[in-house]
Amino acid sequence: MLEIITMHTFGADYFILSDIIYLFLSSICFFKISSKKSKTFTLCYAVLASIAFISNTYFYDIADYVMILGMLFLSLMIDPQNLSTNIMNILISFSIIDLSTLIGSSVLTNIPVSYDNKPLFLMMIIWIIETFSSLIIYNISGKIIKKYSAILDKRASLTVALYAYISVTFLDVISHKINIFGRIIPLIITFLIIQCIFVIISFNFELSRHDKLNEQKIKQTEIEGLLKYTEKLEKEERKLRKFKHDYQNMLLSLKELADFEDRNEFKQGVMNLEEYFNVRFASNEIWEFNDFDNLKNPYVKSIFISKVQDMRNMKITAEFSCPKIIEDIDIPVFDLVRVLGITLDNAVEAVSGNSDGRIAMNIMKVRGAVKFVISNTVTGPHKPVGKLIQEGYTTKSRHQGLGLGNIRDIRKENGNLFVSYKYEEDMFVATITVQQKEG
Repeated sequence: MLEIITMHTFGADYFILSDIIYLFLSSICFFKISSKKSKTFTLCYAVLASIAFISNTYFYDIADYVMILGMLFLSLMIDPQNLSTNIMNILISFSIIDLSTLIGSSVLTNIPVSYDNKPLFLMMIIWIIETFSSLIIYNISGKIIKKYSAILDKRASLTVALYAYISVTFLDVISHKINIFGRIIPLIITFLIIQCIFVIISFNFELSRHDKLNEQKIKQTEIEGLLKYTEKLEKEERKLRKFKHDYQNMLLSLKELADFEDRNEFKQGVMNLEEYFNVRFASNEIWEFNDFDNLKNPYVKSIFISKVQDMRNMKITAEFSCPKIIEDIDIPVFDLVRVLGITLDNAVEAVSGNSDGRIAMNIMKVRGAVKFVISNTVTGPHKPVGKLIQEGYTTKSRHQGLGLGNIRDIRKENGNLFVSYKYEEDMFVATITVQQKEG
């Protein structure tokens, strides 16, 4: 923890209370940043914070290190799948609180009046400053994390969090060593401006590179989907030409049978023709691409073509319907493709390995909006929809991911995008609605 070293003097009781508030604020920050934790994890965290408080009472300024090492052990034992995320969040939490404490200390130092006879009043001032500073820094950090989350994997996020913690700690050590608390606010402002400029330039460059790579990937998917589309159409065209030739020959045979006026034999000939047709086109593959023509956006069309082909290769029953022409969809196309891709991947994962698995995709226009309804069969007990939407869960029965959490973040960035989930008997139904913007 950062010690509050000022020209004012306080009793030991006030520093103990200050440690409690410090750990309390950092704990609130940690749980606000983190996804929902289990009761066991929360209880163990409370024990860890108590150990850190006691340790800091007997040893100088080690609460941070006890909490960080304790979080490492706690995550390994109880929450291993979120190990790096928990370490990152605890580092961010202490960076926020340490920086706010540093700001509070510098403000206190610049108060010219002696409040040594009113230590409680003075400590309340600094605690209020720390609390408001923490809120401001937390909100700014949250916006930065949200903006650049797309380009930061777990390792990069952990590195940035560690860098932030080391930077704030370094600033605190320098301030204490050369005793410049009176001039610390300008130093903090200068430090933060330099750091922010560096981070923003670096992240914007990386974000631009990430967007270009993402765009290239989607275009490649579009090309592959359209190639499959063309190949399939050519195959069905060849089949049609062959059928036309065979069909003409069979019609000639039926005409010959009709001339003999043998009804039974004629009836048998008609049945043979029907059977021939059913054998050649039993899968209805000749008609399955018709509705794709109604999707005029090449990116949206390609994602559905690609996923339907994957489903058929996996022997999954895939039903696609788009009866009306869909042209303008009022949303950034890459956001829509990401939402559709995540939803379709979840559906495929949910039914894979199930011989009776079925996925239905329906696209329709409804009162100034475009609706994408994607349904898949589910087996076993139904998970609560609210739990599925939480970060760390998807509809995948054998896998945990961030799919639906990512959709939630995309939805926040697009006010006209609405996503809902529900169960209908043995089907899990995801409805993605894009409302036409006014004006």
